[in-house]
Amino acid sequence: MYKARNLLAAIDYQKHKDRTQKVTDGKPVFKRHYFKGSDRWGVIPVKEVKGYDYLPDLMKGVYQKRLEDPFTQRTPLVVGVNDPRKLASTIRPTQPPPTAELVKRHQSRF
Repeated sequence: MYKARNLLAAIDYQKHKDRTQKVTDGKPVFKRHYFKGSDRWGVIPVKEVKGYDYLPDLMKGVYQKRLEDPFTQRTPLVVGVNDPRKLASTIRPTQPPPTAELVKRHQSRF
């Protein structure tokens, strides 16, 4: 599922990366945005609306691939070496201390 979601995101990006800036009454359209890092307001250009005319062909291809797939959903899944599910359970380089220890160290502000 992770791989499929990433592939769909990549397809969406490739199809829509070159959209032009939206123009209304001959003027380019911008929207206000607050930048927390620099504590200031700025503008971001508004792009044209995305088009999804490629989706019907993509859906037909996925469905056809599923029909031709020799493996069923009941076939045992062999998890690959680079599968994201084998990554560490946290993003920290070290494992977290036990919850009981964290509870002992916790100090309330009240």
